[in-house]
Amino acid sequence: MRFTKILALAVALMMMVSPVQAQLVSVTKEGQMPRTISVAGDAMIRVAPDEVRIVLDIIGRDRDLVKAQQSVDETVLSMVQAVQQEFAVKRDYIHTDHMALAPTYVDCDYRRHPDCDNTRVDFITATKGLVIRLQDLSLFEALMTALVARGNREGVTVQIVDVTFLTNQLREHRDHARELAAKAAREKADAVAAAMGAKVLRPLTINVEQANWYYYGSYGNGSYNRRRGGHAQMSQNVIQNFSAGGADPLQSAGFAPGQINVTANIRAVFEIE
Repeated sequence: MRFTKILALAVALMMMVSPVQAQLVSVTKEGQMPRTISVAGDAMIRVAPDEVRIVLDIIGRDRDLVKAQQSVDETVLSMVQAVQQEFAVKRDYIHTDHMALAPTYVDCDYRRHPDCDNTRVDFITATKGLVIRLQDLSLFEALMTALVARGNREGVTVQIVDVTFLTNQLREHRDHARELAAKAAREKADAVAAAMGAKVLRPLTINVEQANWYYYGSYGNGSYNRRRGGHAQMSQNVIQNFSAGGADPLQSAGFAPGQINVTANIRAVFEIE
């Protein structure tokens, strides 16, 4: 009786598995596995920036909270007026980023006085962030000089937090980079297949990696050559240079903002014969 149950269970399991096996065999019998070639196509577009984003911290210190905050507010107001009146930057391109107040207490370890009270506030630090978007890069150096000059007052420090060069046509450049990467992948597949006596047919799989952008800047808390965006290293098949048009910023403004590198990566598997 026990043997009969085991035999029945075995038959049931075979009936459950056999359709899958038959399907696999039928797929195999329908045709041989296609011969394929896997390739990668990479592209990089070098784009001249058409906008710069400047982030500043205006820092004021005073024993009096009101005076510290007032000196920062007056400095920020003076900067905003200069940017609008002297450089014709729209109000929508100027805004305060953040504001902070921080007390600094007396350092009794440094003063070493028996009557020192480390719970007493030594001074107050007021900080306000200012963000400016400038679309005329020829005015960049003059704008930075004016901002620093407006911040040159007693008890106030202006710190350059970040300077980022941007392009307003990033979407178009990303699409173009992907198109170039796709063409590079196909051309590579054709070249390799032809060299080995084969012919490329249709693509079987296509993997599109996210397009990235990066540039090399020279500002921000005293650090230089800081990279923004993605892909520190890459081997590209296609490099194209684009200009924003107009005068060369190096000649008109005396500085070189560099270029924004927009990259795209395509991974594809083609059928060959």
